[in-house]
Amino acid sequence: MVRLGQHYLVDKRVIKRLVEYVMKYNPRVCLEVGVGKAALTKYFINTHTYVVGVEIDSKHIKYMQDVQESAINIDLVLADALHPPAIIERIDVVYGSIPYEITSPLLRIIVLEPPKRAAVLLLQREVANRLQAKAGEKRYGRLTILVQYRYKIYAKDVVKPTSFNPKPKVYSRIVVMERKSTCESEDLIPKIEHVTRCLFSFKNKVLRRALTECFPKCKVVLESMDTRRVRDLTLDEIVLIARKCINGE
Repeated sequence: MVRLGQHYLVDKRVIKRLVEYVMKYNPRVCLEVGVGKAALTKYFINTHTYVVGVEIDSKHIKYMQDVQESAINIDLVLADALHPPAIIERIDVVYGSIPYEITSPLLRIIVLEPPKRAAVLLLQREVANRLQAKAGEKRYGRLTILVQYRYKIYAKDVVKPTSFNPKPKVYSRIVVMERKSTCESEDLIPKIEHVTRCLFSFKNKVLRRALTECFPKCKVVLESMDTRRVRDLTLDEIVLIARKCINGE
């Protein structure tokens, strides 16, 4: 039985590629989510990068202890990644092979408390596709908008199920999320959450009707409001609605 949604990455080629993407940022401090059997962690032993690794499953303590005994630059902690023992904003890069069950809440944390430079994550391919979706596409939704507001998204290597043990039923993909230097405002993020939470509950409704339902006092004017659907809203339009409509409620 697979516990805690764990499929261990065992393909050394994929492991090395993921580490390469992390090291391109020349990070001083990294947070690893889901240490597991330390397959990724081992590649950082005695490098210039200080790694804080988080693992929730106590059965991996032996692997964690073995790594710590051979490394002066790695601290591994038995903890929940959704309540990390480090302030993410002080981390240069967050990386890891992420269990599907925690993907959405973890991405929300990374949006709200972003690392200084990037996140390098191995995700289910379906989630990777959602993160890079464009307005109007079926995969486009709340998570897409929140992540794209904060990050540039680069979908990298596709990873086969055979790269894991046990094998999952789906393909995965390495995603590099590079923090934008031009993100408008930290204060807008909860407003964008508010806007998308309401509007995307009417995802297929005509835009004018959905705006009236969610923000009846707001008089924001957008192109083709009587023919376009909520799913057609661009990131810039969502930001405009967040700026114009929330404080008026």
